[in-house]
Amino acid sequence: MVQRPSYISVPGSDKLRTRARGHSDAAVVEAAAPSSLKRVAIDAPLGNIVVGPALLQGRQVPLLVDVMDRLGPLLSPEAFVVYLQLYRLAVADGKNVTRLSLSELSRRCRLQGRRLNKAIADAVGAGVIALVDRTRDGTLYRVRLPSEVLGDDDGATALPAPAPVVKRAATKATPTPTPKSSPKPTKAKASSSPSSAPSSSSLAASAPSASPRSVGDICRWFEAAYGNTPGRRGPDVASAVMALLEDGKTFAVIPEILSAFVEAAPKSAPLADLGRYRGS
Repeated sequence: MVQRPSYISVPGSDKLRTRARGHSDAAVVEAAAPSSLKRVAIDAPLGNIVVGPALLQGRQVPLLVDVMDRLGPLLSPEAFVVYLQLYRLAVADGKNVTRLSLSELSRRCRLQGRRLNKAIADAVGAGVIALVDRTRDGTLYRVRLPSEVLGDDDGATALPAPAPVVKRAATKATPTPTPKSSPKPTKAKASSSPSSAPSSSSLAASAPSASPRSVGDICRWFEAAYGNTPGRRGPDVASAVMALLEDGKTFAVIPEILSAFVEAAPKSAPLADLGRYRGS
């Protein structure tokens, strides 16, 4: 009978020296607010490591905090792996369902046979997924979000719902009285809008509704304020934000810099030209 060692060493662990609380080289990063994070180089046992703000680039799927903090402890490790894989496939397409064959799910989760079936059964029993139907392409799984499972749906963790279509009944009574009274207010608004539009748009653009805490927050604010045009899409905004973070700028001031660029640069200028319009 082969006896396994009772202790397994972690690479680099033997070179770590236990320091007093607050005396770590990474203490500055650990104590800093997300909006003021900067990169710090630390001499670690396995080499020089840079810690600081995290940036998601390329293909990315949002992972809700409640998925890890509240759903995770309720599931077995195998059931949680199944849920995460189905969550990734569903949310990546902006849906709450995904169709997957058993063999593909097995490959993704590295589970086979009875272990995989038990993991799926546990996830269904916990209410985090539901089986909808089955075809030759696989089973259609309904993936439930934490707010649906835990029963505290306040809209904060739900997938964005499509905007309701409002149908207006065309009445012939309303157009007749309006032509006489509407032209005068319309002209007054048209004359006042050019002077007030720049100030209102610049205020709304330069000041996000909430203090940005990540690159994703700034990307979503930029798209809502200025749209999604070539050279100014999500990856372009993320690259510009990361470059500003490397220059020592904080999340709090980056929206002002991007707003100033939009005001000064032509509409066709990509965010890659941000440095030129900043005068650097």
